[in-house]
Amino acid sequence: MGFASDSSDPGYKSYSDLIKAEKYARKQIEGYTGQYFYLYDDVYVVYGYESDTLPLPAKINSLQKLFVKDILLIDNLSSPAVNNWGLAVNISETKFGLRVDRSSTLDNAVYIANGMVPPSIHDYSGIFQSGIPYKVQARFGWDSVPENVEQAAAELMKDYFSKDTMWRNKYVKNISTFDWDFEYTGDAYTGTGNAYADNLLADYVLTAKAEII
Repeated sequence: MGFASDSSDPGYKSYSDLIKAEKYARKQIEGYTGQYFYLYDDVYVVYGYESDTLPLPAKINSLQKLFVKDILLIDNLSSPAVNNWGLAVNISETKFGLRVDRSSTLDNAVYIANGMVPPSIHDYSGIFQSGIPYKVQARFGWDSVPENVEQAAAELMKDYFSKDTMWRNKYVKNISTFDWDFEYTGDAYTGTGNAYADNLLADYVLTAKAEII
């Protein structure tokens, strides 16, 4: 980032200074994107909507336990793993949801043709029923920080040390040099405060919300 490691250099930054700047950048990024770019364990309560996919408000790394109305369906933390549901649940392709694998189940027509009563899982269009709370205990987050997020952090760390406002990165729309009147765009109050950093982070901003417990 152009900082010096020699304490006699005017551009010198101590390790403590860098730690403070990194914390500032990280909090700005987390607040703007709604994500944590590391692995952490958490529990979310989310609701189904008649689908075989259960959307999650955070990127999931591995499922630990799944409950419906506080009834344990899946426990991957026990050894061996416990599946009281009889259905495989995988992480969706987007990594922001759980998806039931029905490939091993039969449809209603097969059950009826063989004189059997179809199981209840076929009574509605999706496994995750609408309005029903599902408690997801899992490891969430990212194995590694994406390159664009690293670059945004570096830009924000530079801002932390900047004594003069970086106008081109602060959403300044117009500057009147006669009376030093600044006109900002509306985005100045919605992002990290750095236009370039916001552009780097644009693909990582989440809007979905869930109840966190």
